[in-house]
Amino acid sequence: MDLDFKALTDYYQKNEEPMVLDRIYNDNDKFSNLKVTFSDFAKDRANNSCKQFVAIFKRNWQYLKRNPRSWNGIVFNGVFTGLLTLSLYIHIGRWTPEKIDPAGPEFIGWIYNLSGLGFLLANNISFSSSSSVILQMPLMVPVFKREVANKMYTPSTYFLGRFFSHMIL
Repeated sequence: MDLDFKALTDYYQKNEEPMVLDRIYNDNDKFSNLKVTFSDFAKDRANNSCKQFVAIFKRNWQYLKRNPRSWNGIVFNGVFTGLLTLSLYIHIGRWTPEKIDPAGPEFIGWIYNLSGLGFLLANNISFSSSSSVILQMPLMVPVFKREVANKMYTPSTYFLGRFFSHMIL
C-alpha cells in the first residue's frame, strides 16, 4: 500500500469508514430508548450521616497524605501558628503560689490568661480548618455536585467531614 496521504484517505473512505459508521448507527439504535438521569442511580440509596462522615473523612485524609504540597502547607501553617501562640503565652504555665491562691493578686490575671489562650486556640483551629475547606471548595465543585446528586453525601456531612479532617492537623 502506498503511504501517500491521498491514497490513505481514499482507502479509509472506501473500506473503513462504512464499517465504523455502521457500528455507530447500530449502537445508537440499540440505546435510543434508554433515558437515565443522575437521580435514577441513587433512587434507593440511603446512607446514614455517620457512614457518610467516615467515608469523606477517610477520603480527605488520604488526599492530604498523597498531596505533598497541601500536606507541607498545612504542617507549616500549624507550626507557624503554634510558635506564634507559644511566643504570646510562653509563661502562662508557671505555677507560683500567688497564681494558685484564689485570694492572691495574680489569680484573676492568670485565669484570664488561661481563658484567652483557650479562646485563641479554639479560634485558630476552627478558622484555619474552615478557611482551608472553603478555599478548596471551588476546586471540588464538580466532584461535590456529582456526589450530592448521587446521594453519596449530604452537603453538611461533606463540609463537616472535610472540616474535621483538616482540624486534626
